[in-house]
Amino acid sequence: RGEETWYQGVGSTYSGVVALALGVLAVALRDKRVIIPVVGLVLLFDMATGTSDFLNIFPVIKSLPVIGNIRNPYRATVFIALLLSLCAGMGIAGLEHGLLGLVRRLRERRRLSVCLRAAVFCLSSTVAVLLVFDVASYTHGGLDGVLGLRSAMTLEQPFRQSVGNRWYAHVWPAAGLGSLSCFEEQAFFQSPRLRADLEQEEYLADHRVGSVERVSWSPHRIELDVALEKPTTLVVNQNHHRGWHASTGRLASLDGLLAVHLPAGRHAVVLTFLDPLVVIGAAISLLTLLGLAGCGILAWRRRRAV
Repeated sequence: RGEETWYQGVGSTYSGVVALALGVLAVALRDKRVIIPVVGLVLLFDMATGTSDFLNIFPVIKSLPVIGNIRNPYRATVFIALLLSLCAGMGIAGLEHGLLGLVRRLRERRRLSVCLRAAVFCLSSTVAVLLVFDVASYTHGGLDGVLGLRSAMTLEQPFRQSVGNRWYAHVWPAAGLGSLSCFEEQAFFQSPRLRADLEQEEYLADHRVGSVERVSWSPHRIELDVALEKPTTLVVNQNHHRGWHASTGRLASLDGLLAVHLPAGRHAVVLTFLDPLVVIGAAISLLTLLGLAGCGILAWRRRRAV
């Protein structure tokens, strides 16, 4: 970790010396299952080095469709940590397997066998605790005080957009403000008509034909009371996205802003956000968890049968 900054300091990604040692143990025990994670670690480490690598993987990734949007090779360290954790788990499993093999050879002495099994359980649990403690103690200095950091200002006011500052993102939610200046590794579309410090975040394209009043606001649901003498367009000072839905009128994009074409009359307009890709991702995650639970149950039953 660097002295001046936590995020960009040297060694700001840390998976743990204990995890590395356990991964090396898995390799030393010649566990064939560790081959794929180790190969993945080598490839991801090469990718994380960016354009100064020896296999030149990152430039190749950048040339591919869809995933070519990846702008920061540093993010590969997240997957490095995951694979290293997997190798560490294999190391713990190999350690347990070897010690339990010794216990099985002592079955004729039942009391000693029970004691050794308890000792193996305590040893593997201790190693797991050391693994977590190693990472937690390293990151403690960087995280100390961050979660309890108070905002310079706390205001009770209706939500609205401000210019903001990407380096002090924690300040704006406490002040009821949205920051238009954000730090995003993944580039995304932003409407050139986004504005800060407007009198109203929701307004009419032609203010002379009616009025709009906000009833409630949340990041995924906006309720508005709109009264119109003539048809016009309701404009929301947010980027248009496929996940937005309107209870009344026709949803549209106005130079990239979220907009709703409304007829004359009084309308209770409810805008809700639900991205179908997020739903699909949640369903995949749920199915994966169920699959892992099922595999665990089957493995447990097979061991019981043996």
